Amino acid sequence: MEIPDNARIKLFRCGTVYEVVYLNRKNSRQNSVQLEDKTYLNLKTGEIKACKEAGNRTDHVQSLRRTFANLRRIINANTTGTKRDRCLFVTLTYRGTEDMLDNELLRKDFELFRKRMNYYLKEKGVSIPEYISVVEPQVVSRYAWHVHVIFIWKERTAPFLANSVIAELWGKGFVNVRSVTQISALGNYLTAYLSDVPIPADDLTGEEHQTDKKKKVAKGARLWLYPKGMRIYRASRGIIRPKVEHLSYKQVKGDKNLKKTYHHERIIEREDGEPIEIIQESFIEIDKSIKFKV
Repeated sequence: MEIPDNARIKLFRCGTVYEVVYLNRKNSRQNSVQLEDKTYLNLKTGEIKACKEAGNRTDHVQSLRRTFANLRRIINANTTGTKRDRCLFVTLTYRGTEDMLDNELLRKDFELFRKRMNYYLKEKGVSIPEYISVVEPQVVSRYAWHVHVIFIWKERTAPFLANSVIAELWGKGFVNVRSVTQISALGNYLTAYLSDVPIPADDLTGEEHQTDKKKKVAKGARLWLYPKGMRIYRASRGIIRPKVEHLSYKQVKGDKNLKKTYHHERIIEREDGEPIEIIQESFIEIDKSIKFKV
């Protein structure tokens, strides 16, 4: 299904990435009334039904998907276009073979690292950057948390920081420092990576072994590894938030400086049983300096 040109859509402006959300009908009218004893009245059918219990694992994963959608938009709003050369992408891990599952210790270690890094930068005459940090469960050889951090300098290009410098400031294990100048949509890349889990070669079928040389992943599988209630990401105060607008689809579709990179359709069911079709699309501003696809 294609979005009609005259349809009203919700647009998220995230730097040079534009996300469109379209619903073929709005769920604006009241369909139910909450009653006592965890029940509700369906106003269309007159039925009284039990309320769905919140807090199960499926609900948790759906909540995480919304969290990662928000994270994707925030990252893209701060790291795309001319902002790419102002960013450094840093990964911080824990050494050893033991599991590291203490969320509070992870938070304290990261805060200590930030203080050390800020002091180091001041000593070198470099301004303090904004940051977005995201935790990730490692699942390949052991179960342990590590942290991905995007440092963003608003008024200058990102300084050169050697792996050895960051490793000394972190002091807990392996680190990796990367530039993002050749990544057109870092939010898309990072949130997709954090949601999926690589499948070891031994877990593939014989047919997959023979015919598919690409890396196999289990889509969304990593979401099940995040404990309920854990704060997945943090951002400093100066981080830009995406702009949200409501306008007609043709205003986006007709912009020749935008290229569509994603289209997804899904159907959800309202409480009264009627379906709502949701279409999500992504566009990116055309940038000839990027030599590969999003």
